[in-house]
Amino acid sequence: MNLSLLNVFTVAAADVHTTRRLARFWAIVVIVTLFSIGAYVVSCLILGYVAPYSQSQGDITPYYLLGNIDPTFFLAFQVA
Repeated sequence: MNLSLLNVFTVAAADVHTTRRLARFWAIVVIVTLFSIGAYVVSCLILGYVAPYSQSQGDITPYYLLGNIDPTFFLAFQVA
């Protein structure tokens, strides 16, 4: 078996490329998850503090989502 230095560097470069792509993917997953959890928290806050006092804000609050889905169930979808 003939291992040349060029073959070793080629495999190392491919490994670095794959690692960068994997890191970029997980960074995007984390950012999207944080945005979706943030949107859920903001919607919960609007429902709890603003919607009872403002009819226009109450109309845009998704009652079907916040009232019928347990937050841990919603979080399970985020984790999966």
